[in-house]
Amino acid sequence: MEDGRMVKKKMKRAKTVIFMGPEEVHQHTFEHLLKDGFYNDSSTFVLVHILNEKSKAQFPPSIDIKNEQEVEDYIYQQFSKFEEEFIDSDRRPKIEKEIILNSDTKLSAINFLKDSGADSCVVASSGEDDLGAAASHSLAFYLVAHAPCDVLVIRPD
Repeated sequence: MEDGRMVKKKMKRAKTVIFMGPEEVHQHTFEHLLKDGFYNDSSTFVLVHILNEKSKAQFPPSIDIKNEQEVEDYIYQQFSKFEEEFIDSDRRPKIEKEIILNSDTKLSAINFLKDSGADSCVVASSGEDDLGAAASHSLAFYLVAHAPCDVLVIRPD
């Protein structure tokens, strides 16, 4: 039945994995996730950063990427910024945090989604309109093609 109630029920996710890079958290990510119907107070958001040499290259210059503790602290700061968005929410989801050490980002992401039993995942895209070679190598493109769950790709405005 495709009435409004059924569609809204389908949108409520039990477990959503949110793949986060080392960059500052963007407000438009929150705006998409805070939309009515995407989650409820029984939802779980799993914040995931896949740490490897490629992701370390994207850290701000102020972070010493050779210092493992400083790198982990920075990632957890980003996770905390995300979590703070839900402090005053009456529909506050449960939030879990995970750092995965692996050089193969795409395979790690797919395996994590399978192992965690995620209903959906969220990934940011660079916003490039070119669907050529660069886009086909992106994590977002790969997840859309191979993820065992629904994928929400968030692009910058």
